[in-house]
Amino acid sequence: MNDRMTDSAPPRLWDAPPGRWARGKLRELWGIDLRSLALLRIGLGASVLADVAMRAFDLVGLYTDRGVLPRALVLAMDGPGVYLSAHYWASANPLLQGALFATTACCAVALLAGWRTRLATLACWYLVASVQIRQPLGYMGGDSILRLLLFWGLFLPLGARFSLDETRGRVQPRPDPFVSGATVAVLLQVCLIYWATGIRKTGELWWSGQALFYALHQDEYATALGVRLRDYPSLLEPMTYGTLGLELFGPFLAFVPIYTGAFRIATVAVFWAFHAGLAATMNIGLFPLFSMVAWLPFVPTQAWTWGGWATSSAAERPFDWRSRLTSMAACICLVYVIVLLAERARVIPRVLPTQLTAIGTALRLQQTWNMFAPDPPTMTSRFEIRKTMWDGSHVTEPAPTTFRWTIYLGRTSIPRPVDDPLTQSFRRFAHQRCASTGLDDARRVQRIAILAHQRKIDRQMPTGPMTHTLVDIQCE
Repeated sequence: MNDRMTDSAPPRLWDAPPGRWARGKLRELWGIDLRSLALLRIGLGASVLADVAMRAFDLVGLYTDRGVLPRALVLAMDGPGVYLSAHYWASANPLLQGALFATTACCAVALLAGWRTRLATLACWYLVASVQIRQPLGYMGGDSILRLLLFWGLFLPLGARFSLDETRGRVQPRPDPFVSGATVAVLLQVCLIYWATGIRKTGELWWSGQALFYALHQDEYATALGVRLRDYPSLLEPMTYGTLGLELFGPFLAFVPIYTGAFRIATVAVFWAFHAGLAATMNIGLFPLFSMVAWLPFVPTQAWTWGGWATSSAAERPFDWRSRLTSMAACICLVYVIVLLAERARVIPRVLPTQLTAIGTALRLQQTWNMFAPDPPTMTSRFEIRKTMWDGSHVTEPAPTTFRWTIYLGRTSIPRPVDDPLTQSFRRFAHQRCASTGLDDARRVQRIAILAHQRKIDRQMPTGPMTHTLVDIQCE
């Protein structure tokens, strides 16, 4: 008999004895369909490919010693932990760095196809964490989402469905519903992202309904649609409260114990719409994509059934010692993450010992979720490069506006001591703009100045930009 066939009228869960009903409900709430795990694997593979492709455009400028952050500055900023990064050691030669980028892309394709899935997941997790260590000044919250999903994927059977491993018989038969400590961990990890950032939004702008108005006035991030929405403050106020409510209470909808499948489908749809809206109104890189992939494990078995997919009735595999060890390790890591986030949100005092924190850092489990928390900034900045030529003329051009460069400039342009690694990196950024714009001596660049045009966001009294010279250097 085909192990994927199901009875036409399966017994209803609520007709079972109370103990069996409770066990079945717990499996439904904390389990993940193997086909949904396959969707997660495909989404992760595509996400890693997209991440590599976007980073590759700035390979030399952001990830090599020829760029704005050579290894000496990375080491001064983050200490010996950077030695764990392969991208750190490859920084001396752009070709080596390019080879690492290409290797990451190949591992992503293997993960997407489900070829040697566990090994491909491990390689993607390490390489993604490695490139993030190499360039901390272009780091965003979405990077943590991708890295953490790959980490939890190490404990999950991502290749059990829709994979080359399954096609080639490397996967033992098992039923589609799957539950373990790792499924609990990955489901809660996704929810913790929203709960943690919602709890940290304690500022007046959020609780007065003005936060989205200020967020969309961040000129360096707002899209054309975001700029258009600024003209409708009466619409932005309920959207602000809706965002706060969704982050604090939305994830609970995925754990409603009645009609769980329907509630989960609705929850996934709501959060996908939320992140699609973020992508349409703000230039925040791949954060929306990574966030949407994070909700794929919540796709319930009912969604596959309603789509016409038969559910496997293969015999349940007993938990052997490897499965128990894997499940226990995932639970221990989950407890660490919960305590870490509670500490950083100041819900509890600091209790994690330094040694345990060091292990968590090495595993790249550290995370802080504070998007526009406690409040969005009340200032917006636009950066400009002014070149003074030897003939006395001036050439003005905008600073790079890609997402990673926008984050980089926002972090390095804040005044700091001269010997601070971020100040040194920012001066390198300026020096690298000293390239001549012509062949004759008159068109050689004599000086470079980086200007910041800052504007205070005020609903009552809009102000014009204030221009500050952040650095002014002599070109050699």
